[in-house]
Amino acid sequence: MEKTLDFSKVKKNGIINLSFQIIPVLLALYSIPKLLSFYGEELWGFYTLFITFLMLFNHINFGIAPSTAKLISEFIGQNRHGKIGVVVFNSFIWNIIIISFSSVIYFVTQKYLVDYFGATNFNVTQCLNYVLLCGAILLFNSCFRAFFEAMQMYVLVSIIRSLLSAVIFLAPLLLSFTSHHEIEDMLLFILFTYMTSFLVYIVSFYLTCNGSFFKYDSLIFTRLYSWGKWLGLHSLLSPFLLYLDRFLIKSFLSVNVVALYTIPFDLSARMSLISGSYTSSFYTAVSRWNKQKHINISIYYFKTLQTILIIISIISILGMLLSEFFLNLWISQEFSINNYKILQILIFANFFNAINITSLRFLQGVGELKYPITIQLLLIPIYIFMLISFVHYDVWGVALSFLIRMVIESTILTSKVIMFLKARHTIYKSDYKELIKILCIVFIVSSLLLIFT
Repeated sequence: MEKTLDFSKVKKNGIINLSFQIIPVLLALYSIPKLLSFYGEELWGFYTLFITFLMLFNHINFGIAPSTAKLISEFIGQNRHGKIGVVVFNSFIWNIIIISFSSVIYFVTQKYLVDYFGATNFNVTQCLNYVLLCGAILLFNSCFRAFFEAMQMYVLVSIIRSLLSAVIFLAPLLLSFTSHHEIEDMLLFILFTYMTSFLVYIVSFYLTCNGSFFKYDSLIFTRLYSWGKWLGLHSLLSPFLLYLDRFLIKSFLSVNVVALYTIPFDLSARMSLISGSYTSSFYTAVSRWNKQKHINISIYYFKTLQTILIIISIISILGMLLSEFFLNLWISQEFSINNYKILQILIFANFFNAINITSLRFLQGVGELKYPITIQLLLIPIYIFMLISFVHYDVWGVALSFLIRMVIESTILTSKVIMFLKARHTIYKSDYKELIKILCIVFIVSSLLLIFT
């Protein structure tokens, strides 16, 4: 029988993953004020749009990466280690198909994408080509990252993930000291970094994985799709909901406002790195535990959520208290005085997003894939209506729309988790009473800060 995965190891891996994510956060805090000053609002706004397109590739793998991690975790839980390499190879095939499909769409829509950026002093087509190549490598990396995450080997994954997150700020920062500081140069720098990470993943996988690899398995190939189609739909909806606000701001307001809104949004969104990084090991562990029926996973869910909320609560309250101070570090005092409330609203929203991410990872880990998608589909027209209605109140309305969506989504998904646990496991009052206290304290304090500061 496969040895039970200890919760302390999962917690340790979550801390490792989280610790490495501090590096790009600190780099962002240091570099963005300098980069915005050096490159100007317009050029930096265009650069953030290209990075937004690149980040979309994290979501268009049709759920193959999380399906790969889930299937490997289940095979480990069933003590079927010989299938692990086969899963990675079939995942690789799927990503070749996805990249080919994405390339066709890109070349068909290239003219419209170029027109979207309008008249610029840089080569939009070349920049988009670099983004496509980076996106292809990102998808190939996801196969190997899923393998190492399922194996609970988080040091390598955390180092590479931290590097790829940091290079978004590191590239323009380093190039600002040279004569090559066009957007094309920044994206080329990022491309070389992505290529290096891919080579490291290949070598590490070869040294770690035992058993067959170059083997097509129709059953595994189909299972990756059967799970991936739901995870993939979520992956397509998530960036649409996440980045929709910036594209609407660009359409209704201006590209300069995109850059200024992105600053508080990115600063507050760093909070999601905590829950996202910490629960990445939790997701694969839940998939494994769910195949070992003797484990009461409700205890692990509440422990994980409590740990995340304690950290997020402290960061949320301090962030809202010091929001104007942080914006003063990044941009002009005039902007921070007029807009620090936007940062407060977004910080409050990302507190609920932490709950949302934890509950979502749990539901995906136990195989409840359809429910989160259904909720997202129902929220799309509501969110679009709020954005279009509130965008006329400038970025205040956009931030408020995001907060309302996070509250609704986190409440619904957490309720579903509790229903699932009650049907299959025993839930003790001691498991969740501390969570209720944390939620009440943060809600009261944050509301007071929004009203009176």
